[in-house]
Amino acid sequence: YIRFRKGRDSLYELKNTNRLIYQSLHELGLFDNPTSNQSSRFISEIRNLIYSNEDIYKENIETGILGEKLSMEFEYLKTGVSPKRISLDDDYAGFDIISFYNENSIKRIEVKASKYNIAYISWNEWKTALESYQEGIRHEFHLWSLQEEKRKLAILTIADLHFIPKPSKFKHHFDKYLIYYDNFIDRFNEVEVDLSKVDVN
Repeated sequence: YIRFRKGRDSLYELKNTNRLIYQSLHELGLFDNPTSNQSSRFISEIRNLIYSNEDIYKENIETGILGEKLSMEFEYLKTGVSPKRISLDDDYAGFDIISFYNENSIKRIEVKASKYNIAYISWNEWKTALESYQEGIRHEFHLWSLQEEKRKLAILTIADLHFIPKPSKFKHHFDKYLIYYDNFIDRFNEVEVDLSKVDVN
């Protein structure tokens, strides 16, 4: 249960602690590289089962998965290179996707999707974004607005979110920081992404 919530990397550790379960998951193709669409769907379905008795969490997960799919396809259409969905391997990485720029340098993407035009940025996600900046790695926040049938995307950087508190020298920090999409209304653009063409589960 806990390992499926954390991601595939945590499941891989079963190789050293529970060979039978590891072998079963391995035979299902869960550790194939690159990850097959079937394996991605399997992990998503297990996570949905975990949260099946917690309706609000289930809705959030389904919305989050849709946002990641949209960003995966958006990045693929933009670069022609398939991005990597990190959230499947490690749900605590602090970002969801690795994509690429034309010069083949990577960028990290944290995806937020909402039907209510709000998002929560966790401390781990913000800390990771700051670390990316310090390491010279580009980092974007994809905010997807999913109201009605329209899909709108705003791409923000750390500079756009400068108002979020930086780490305290006393190590005080927030847990989740609430972001209102309305404050970035001029950054949202309607995006045509046809998920039926490419399966990015």
